[in-house]
Amino acid sequence: MKKPVKIGCIALLSMAFLFILAGLGIFIFADVVVEIAGKIIAKKMVSEITGTEFSIGNVKVSIFKGRIKLTDVVLKNPEGYSGSALNAGTVYVEVDMNSILTDRIVVKQVLIENIRVNYERRLESSNIDVIQKNIETRSASRPKSETATEAKSGKKGKTWVIRTFDVKKGVVSVTVISKNVSATVPLSDIHIENLGDSAEGKPLYELLPEIFTLLLSDILNAVSSAGFGSGIIDNIQKAPSSVIKTIKNLF
Repeated sequence: MKKPVKIGCIALLSMAFLFILAGLGIFIFADVVVEIAGKIIAKKMVSEITGTEFSIGNVKVSIFKGRIKLTDVVLKNPEGYSGSALNAGTVYVEVDMNSILTDRIVVKQVLIENIRVNYERRLESSNIDVIQKNIETRSASRPKSETATEAKSGKKGKTWVIRTFDVKKGVVSVTVISKNVSATVPLSDIHIENLGDSAEGKPLYELLPEIFTLLLSDILNAVSSAGFGSGIIDNIQKAPSSVIKTIKNLF
């Protein structure tokens, strides 16, 4: 009787080991699926909002820890401008996994490091102005489509809260075409807490433009501090009202 019992125990242990391996395989496969899907969704969403091409070099997801790492993040310039508007070496995102299945998703941290902004100003406008205008125009029409979708499905969309948002190790490459002038200036570190923090949070179509406006404000401040302020004010008068308000607050 002892031999059959021993064989049975070995069989059970072998099955348990196989189940563990299968489980690990599922989670590894899930990580890969999330990485691919996240890359596609992020590219589509940001491109739609900014009106420019957006790409991510690599996405690394850790489902257990709720962490996402993006590398080689690039936002291309709008038509009429060369190269890219923004390059970020690394973007770290940490999500509160307890909030994933709720209507209000909490992002513990967003950290953008090694960011390079290419600010190109021409006679009438700049690449940043064009992108900002695209964001304002597209985000203004977004709530209507979101409301229609929610009404059709009978479900309310997800809202988001970002506890801390940081930008570190940034520089701005400034080019003024009309004056044939170029310079590289440091971008001060940005630290913002509780973006979208309200009873219900904010949908992404509201939160993303808010984040971009805050980043734009810091870019303009860096450019102005380098001695290009008066020219920017002259050329920014045609920009959307929210951008003008942001600039006025800088001086």
